[in-house]
Amino acid sequence: MDIHTQFKSFQENQTKQFFEFQKNQFQEFLALFPDRALSKSNVIAVKPVTVKVIKPKKKVKRSANAYAFFTKKNRASIKEENPDATFGELASLVGSAWKALSEEERKPFIDLAEEAKAQLKTDDEE
Repeated sequence: MDIHTQFKSFQENQTKQFFEFQKNQFQEFLALFPDRALSKSNVIAVKPVTVKVIKPKKKVKRSANAYAFFTKKNRASIKEENPDATFGELASLVGSAWKALSEEERKPFIDLAEEAKAQLKTDDEE
């Protein structure tokens, strides 16, 4: 007989002994209360529990701002000019390029942002 079969046999034997012990303990417990015999009238029925599922709140969509449109258009060209720049350095360079723009140079990106906001608003109303 191999070790696995021996272990399985041992485990089954232990399980039988445990349940036999539990059964004896329960019978001894019942013997302490002879006036209270178990019947269907004093057995408590367990009702199933209903679980209320809480759905996550609907996320409010927001349109991209002017800086996001600027980044989308110019990030690739700034990356070509600075191929060794890390992600953080590249973000810093894009941010400084945005800050260097005048109001007239920012105007097309601001207009794009307003159009995107208006489009999102009309899509939400439908």
